[in-house]
Amino acid sequence: MQATTINPFVESVISSMSVMCNIVAETFCLGIKDRKQIIPGDISGIIGFVGDLNGLIAVTFPKHLACACVSNMINDDIIEIDEDVKDGIREITNIIAGNAKSTFKTRGLDLAMTLPSVIVGEQHQISTPVGIQSILVGFKTNIGSFWLEVGLKEEN
Repeated sequence: MQATTINPFVESVISSMSVMCNIVAETFCLGIKDRKQIIPGDISGIIGFVGDLNGLIAVTFPKHLACACVSNMINDDIIEIDEDVKDGIREITNIIAGNAKSTFKTRGLDLAMTLPSVIVGEQHQISTPVGIQSILVGFKTNIGSFWLEVGLKEEN
């Protein structure tokens, strides 16, 4: 996977966290994800892509950071993963994916996105379709770290 595929998502994560959650995020690592690797986190937002790029992206947060993000979004004090947190993580994931999709559209790529889904639970595992290698990007904030997984394959 090329940097031109990953960068729109990275830029969107940084922008979305700042604008939506009032949290400054910066990358601290990037690498290839092993198919059996479990990303540390308690909640993940996932969106699929079909078209000129096929696969998925996932954003995985620890509980305390997910709660802080949504607390800042809705101006409330949330300490547990509840329906508000699930909805907020869906919305963050949707905005990240939508912003990246807009960038790809300006490059002439035709993409459609699925509705965002959320997985909750310690040590949950996200698997991309067979034949699609994921890139994992770590982000750090003053509250903690979270992860972006980009598992997309360009169709010819």
